[in-house]
Amino acid sequence: MTTDEVASPRTQRRRLGGWLPREEAHLARYRTMLVAKARERARTAPRTRAVEELAALIEGDPVLRMDMTRAIIQAREAGYVLGYA
Repeated sequence: MTTDEVASPRTQRRRLGGWLPREEAHLARYRTMLVAKARERARTAPRTRAVEELAALIEGDPVLRMDMTRAIIQAREAGYVLGYA
């Protein structure tokens, strides 16, 4: 695929181990639900140490932050529903 092409999400995938659903629509709903729960929890509960360390890692490394941002943008441009902006 060239950089000018935009892929669309596959509606079905082969999932090794069978622990994730094959249908992208199921995963999109799950991601959306997970984000909603995380946002609700963030209003009342402090971040765990692991989350604080992950945030510090990403915020402290410009290349890692750029790569994460790029991956999110690419997924959204390809049509994947991530549940967050």
